[in-house]
Amino acid sequence: MNMIEFRITSDLQELRKQSISANFDETKAWLTENLEPLRTMAVTPESMSQCKQYRASIRKVRDRIDESRKLAKAAAMEAYSDFETKCKELTALCDEAANALDVQIKAMENAVKEEKRLRLTDYFAKTVGDMAEWISFDDCFNPKWQNATYAESTAQADMCAAIDRCRADLNAIRALGSEFETELLAEYRTSRNIGTVLMKNSTLTRLKAEENERKRREAEAAAAAQKEKEQRFKMYAMPPEMCQQQAAPLDPTLICDEPVGYEVVGVVGTLESSVADAIRSTEWEAWQAAAEQSTLETMPDEFYGRAAHCMNAGDMDGAFEALKQAENATVKENVEAVPHKNDLCTVDFRVYGTMRQLDDLRRYMRGSGIRFMPVPKR
Repeated sequence: MNMIEFRITSDLQELRKQSISANFDETKAWLTENLEPLRTMAVTPESMSQCKQYRASIRKVRDRIDESRKLAKAAAMEAYSDFETKCKELTALCDEAANALDVQIKAMENAVKEEKRLRLTDYFAKTVGDMAEWISFDDCFNPKWQNATYAESTAQADMCAAIDRCRADLNAIRALGSEFETELLAEYRTSRNIGTVLMKNSTLTRLKAEENERKRREAEAAAAAQKEKEQRFKMYAMPPEMCQQQAAPLDPTLICDEPVGYEVVGVVGTLESSVADAIRSTEWEAWQAAAEQSTLETMPDEFYGRAAHCMNAGDMDGAFEALKQAENATVKENVEAVPHKNDLCTVDFRVYGTMRQLDDLRRYMRGSGIRFMPVPKR
């Protein structure tokens, strides 16, 4: 097909020489002379009306200048507008033919690219081997491989490098020996980034350490609570060998509704128990001493056997409950036989506790109307 060259036949130099003239200099000189005073004029209430007239006159001159500019442009563009319309008509004819060819050319190029992609896919399937579980063709595909200027051998080399890199990453993950290896491999399958995998391993390890530390503190707290229960049980319970014997009944004269008089004889060591524990311990010692002096009835020893069994089994709550039941049952039986419940009772015992606990005990007994004094010397 012979080519044609489009040419402008008019003399553009003559067109460039043409200019639209006007009285620019005269107008500029008038504006300079008449507008300069207006720039520094101060507007006052007295001169308001005159200033408005000046403003209207200046805007009238400006509007006339702008109107002349538009008229000159329209006159100058008339010749160009016809030229532009004819040029666009010719370019449209060119675009129509070029686009028709472009559609077919691109279709053929895409077919060639797809054929190349299929050949590379077959090569990948033959090369990937045991790594097929961890890397696919789409994972390592580079769109540049389909370009006609990108050699197919170079694309195959890139593919082999991607497979080797994946194998090295997996070996590095397994070499960590992490207990979270399954999670790390799943993360690599998703992100394909060894750096992200290492960061996740660090995070999981830190969270596991925090969890272990939490469990350790909970275990220590539980052990401390168990130890405290055992210590409280030893302060409250009877010796195991007494669980197989029948305990002597309480002296009825020691059971009454009135508060029992206690007396503090001194401080021997310190305990970590509360004031309530100290009071309970002293009450139990007094109760046990009274039981040894009583000869009326036998105390139900099945409660003490149950308490000893619970203690050996580590069930401190069950042991305390059995002792409580024994105490309540015995007190109930003996109270029924007491002829005078309101008689004043006297019990001598020793108290172990901190100074603060002893002070609280003293306040408690005073507040309850319990009279106490030093134990008479025998």
